[in-house]
Amino acid sequence: MSGATLKFEQLVEDHSAALFRYARWLGASSSDAQDMVQEVYLRAWQKHDQLDGIVAPRAWLRQILHNAFIDNVRVSRFELDVQDVESLWQDEGYTVDLEEILSSKESVEAIRAALFDLPFAYRSVVILHDLEDFTVAQVAAELSISLAAAKQRLRRGRMMLITALSRHRGVHEVEPGGIGCWAAREMISPFIDNELSEAEKSQVQSHLDACPTCPALFASIVKVNEVMSSNQRDPDESVDPALSQKVQSYLDEHKVRYSNSPRPPQS
Repeated sequence: MSGATLKFEQLVEDHSAALFRYARWLGASSSDAQDMVQEVYLRAWQKHDQLDGIVAPRAWLRQILHNAFIDNVRVSRFELDVQDVESLWQDEGYTVDLEEILSSKESVEAIRAALFDLPFAYRSVVILHDLEDFTVAQVAAELSISLAAAKQRLRRGRMMLITALSRHRGVHEVEPGGIGCWAAREMISPFIDNELSEAEKSQVQSHLDACPTCPALFASIVKVNEVMSSNQRDPDESVDPALSQKVQSYLDEHKVRYSNSPRPPQS
């Protein structure tokens, strides 16, 4: 058996499970994901003479899979419109049914199905960052987009994921204070990723303490991120425990307010 063949067989053994998982999260069915992984290795074998020069073989294989998925991408009938979702989040009265989100987070399949309602450009960023543990800079390099574009897609993608998971749209009276809801919601993603200054963190925390609608949206993103992270890593390597504790304090503090708020009609 040639050296190239042995290297290729090792490539298959080392990375097949990760490629299959990535394909499933992108939206492929189990059988389609298996077919896609096979297609990835067929394409990779055509370039097996390049294996010695590949520094990061999993990233190389994942890029092949990513391109293959784009070639065969299916558009969900329920694909969310990014502008519609952003308009919802700009509405200071918009929130989600927290119990519904916390119930959904227990099911990986529910999150996977919701991800398929995101446009592919946003879905792939959320998966690479929150599931595959890429930094934003690595996501930008992987997808050949700017750092600013990667950050924007991550922020919007996380918002769309929570909206897709929620079956309810609540409208509540808002008491403004400090920064407004949209300003706070724009900072949720960098807050989670510890990219804000201390002054900005304080602004977000003060807003969450006073706002009746934002804590559920904030907590939903954190909790769903925890589920996606734990699917790839050990639970203690996902969201910072201190942040999780802070989120839980928000939930406890606002529990009565949520329970007393009128439940919106089901759509």
